[in-house]
Amino acid sequence: MHPLTASPLKTPHNSNGPKKRILPDPLELQGLTMENAEPTMTSGTTAASSATGTLVHSASRSAMLSPEPQKGLDNDRDTIWQVVVGLDRLVLETRKDQRLLAAEIEDLMFMIEDHCLQLGLDPANVSHLMILPNSAQVSLTTRLALCRACDDLHKDIIRRTERVERWISRIEIIAENIREYPARFLQTTMPPMSRARIMELERTYRSLEKEWVERLKKFQSMVGMLLIRWEQCAYIPVDDYDLALSKLFDLAEQRGSTLEFTNLRIEAPLCLSNDCLASLTEKLASLNQNYYTRQARIRAMEHVLGLIYQDLGTPLEKRVLMRNEATVKYAAELGRELKSLQLELLARKQYLSGEHWPALQAIWDSCMVSEQDRVAFKESINHPDIPFTEKMARIQSESDNCRSRFSKSSQVYKLMMTRSNHIEKMIAFEQTAKDPKRLFQSSFQLNEEDKFRRRAYPTLLKLETTLMDAIEKFEQERGEDFMYEGVRYLDTLQGEINHRHVNETVFAKFTPVIAAPTRSQTIQIMGRPISPIPAPAPRPTGAFRMPTSSNRSQDGNRRSLTLPPNSQGNDAQQHLQALKHQREVSSTSVTSSTSAHTLKSKTSASSLSSLSATSTSASTTASTSNSPASEQPSPGTTTSYFNIAAASGSNPVASSESTKQEPKSFKIDRRSLPTVLKTPPGSPAGTIRTPVRSGTHVASPSRFAF
Repeated sequence: MHPLTASPLKTPHNSNGPKKRILPDPLELQGLTMENAEPTMTSGTTAASSATGTLVHSASRSAMLSPEPQKGLDNDRDTIWQVVVGLDRLVLETRKDQRLLAAEIEDLMFMIEDHCLQLGLDPANVSHLMILPNSAQVSLTTRLALCRACDDLHKDIIRRTERVERWISRIEIIAENIREYPARFLQTTMPPMSRARIMELERTYRSLEKEWVERLKKFQSMVGMLLIRWEQCAYIPVDDYDLALSKLFDLAEQRGSTLEFTNLRIEAPLCLSNDCLASLTEKLASLNQNYYTRQARIRAMEHVLGLIYQDLGTPLEKRVLMRNEATVKYAAELGRELKSLQLELLARKQYLSGEHWPALQAIWDSCMVSEQDRVAFKESINHPDIPFTEKMARIQSESDNCRSRFSKSSQVYKLMMTRSNHIEKMIAFEQTAKDPKRLFQSSFQLNEEDKFRRRAYPTLLKLETTLMDAIEKFEQERGEDFMYEGVRYLDTLQGEINHRHVNETVFAKFTPVIAAPTRSQTIQIMGRPISPIPAPAPRPTGAFRMPTSSNRSQDGNRRSLTLPPNSQGNDAQQHLQALKHQREVSSTSVTSSTSAHTLKSKTSASSLSSLSATSTSASTTASTSNSPASEQPSPGTTTSYFNIAAASGSNPVASSESTKQEPKSFKIDRRSLPTVLKTPPGSPAGTIRTPVRSGTHVASPSRFAF
C-alpha cells in the first residue's frame, strides 16, 4: 500500500481485555508535532499531521467535559500514548516512503538521461521537466512528471528504432544486391536513435538506391546489347559469365521477356557488383570492336563483290544475297565467295592470256593426240556458261591425264613417233629421189642416200615389230587396250601393215632380185610395168635422138626379141594388156592410199622432236597414188612410190587422173639397165640381175629420169 493512502491512526488491540481508548495529552501532542516537523515534508505528510492534531484536540475537549475527570484522564492518556506511538510509526514509514520516492525519482532521472542520450537530446531541453533534475523536489508531482517524460522518451525511442531498423534493412538489401558490405555504410559516431542518425541512414539509403538503380540500368543495357551482339556475331560462350548469360537469355526467351532481365533470376557470377559490370563492359567493348571491324570488312567485301559481279557479268540468281548483318557465318560466306571470284578472275586472266595452250599442245604432241580430239576438247570448254575456273581445271585435268598416259606408255609413244618420223623421211627421200639434179651431188651424199634407201624398209619393219611388242606388253601389264583416236591402235597398225603397198625396187635392203615374168606377168621398173629388155646397143657418137615413134618401135622390137617365140606375133596384144594392168594398179594404189595411216610428225617437248616442218611439207605435197606411170609429173604435183602413209592434204583424184596419162617418151640411163644373164641351176627361169661394176656406184631405180 502506498504510504500516502495508509490510515494515520491505528487502534491497538489488547489480547487480555477489551479495547481501551487512550487519548494523548494535547500539549504532548502539540510538542511532539512541533518537534518532529521537518521543513522538507511533503504535502501528504503535512495533511496527516493536521489531521492528527485535530483528533487530539477533539479528544481533550471531550475529556474535559466528561463527568468523571480522573477516570477519563487515564483513558485519554492511554489514547494519546497510542496515538503518539502510531504517529511515530507513521513518521518512520513516511520517511521510508520519502526515501523510496527520492530513489525512484533518481532512477527516473537516470532513465530519462539515458533516453536523452539515445535520442541525442539534452535533458534540460525536455519539455516535460519544469525544473532541472538537480533541483527537483521529492514529490509525487515530480515523480509523475518524470514518469510522463520517461514514457514519452521511450515511445520516441521505439518509433525511431523502427525507422532505423527499416532504413538499415533497406541498406542491407541494396548492399547485398550490389555485392557490397553493409557495415561499411552503417558505421557512424552519432547517437543510434538520434534524428541526425535517422537522417544519415536515410541519406545513405537514398544514395545506395540511386547507385543500385544506375547499376541496374547499366546491367540491363549491357545484357541487352550483349544479346544483340551475340545474335549478330553468332557468339559462342567461352567462360562462366557467358554460360550464365546464355542461361539468362534462354530463360528470357521462354518467358517472352526480352527487355526486363532484372525481373528474372540471375545466376552467379552475374550480379550488380563493380567487378561483374566491369567484366560485362569489357566483353561488350570487345564484341563491339569485333562487330564494327567485321561490319567494315563485310561492307568492303560486298563492294568488291559487286564490282567483280559487274566485271564478270554474273547473273543475279548466281550472286550472294547481301544482308544487313555482321555474323561470322555471313562474313565467312562472303569470304568464300570473294575467294572463288578472285580465283575466277585469275583463271580468266590465265585463260585469256593463252599461256596454257603451248604447254598443252606440247603434251598433246607427246601423246600424239589427234586433231579431232583437240578441236573437240577446245569446243567443250569454250561454252560461255562454263566458269573460267572450271575451264582451267579441265585443262589441268587434261594435262594430268595426258602426262599420266604418257608416263604409263611413254615407250609406245616414242616408238610411234619414231615410226612416224621414219615414214615421213622415207616419203621425203622418195620425193627428192625423183629430182635428176641430185645426181650432181657429192659421192658421199649419194652413198648416204643409198644407205638410207637400203636400210629404210627393214628398219621400218623392225620398228613396227618392236612397236607391236610394246603395245602387247602394255596391254598385258595394264589389263586394258592401248587406244588411239578412239580405236585400238594395235588393230589400226595391223590394218595399215596389211593394206600397205611398198615398191621394193625403190626401198630394198639389198639389190633386188627380179624374177622374169611369164606371159601374163610383167616387172616394174620405177613403177612402170614393162617386159624385160636387153641392154641397148651403144649409140655412135654424134647420133641424134630418134623420134618418139621410132623409139617405141625399137622398144617393141627389143621386147619381141626377149619374149618367147610363140608370143612374138602377139606384141600388140601384150601392149594392151600392159596398159590395162597399169590402170588396175593405179586404181588399187589410190584405194590403198586413202586407207593408209595418217600419222603426222608432231613436235614434242622432249627429245622426240625432229623434222616436223620438213616432214609435214613433204607429206602435204606427196601424192597418194602408187601408179607405175613413167611420165614427168605436172608442176606442183609429185608421184609417190611408197604408199605407207598419205598426207591429210593429198588429192587422190588428181593422182589417179595423172596416172591415166599415156607416156610419150622416156630416157633410160644405160648404166642402170638390167642385163639378161643366164640363170644358175635352181633359180627361176627368166631371172634378171643387175651386175655391179667395181668402182662404179649402182644407181637405184629411183634415179631414172623421165
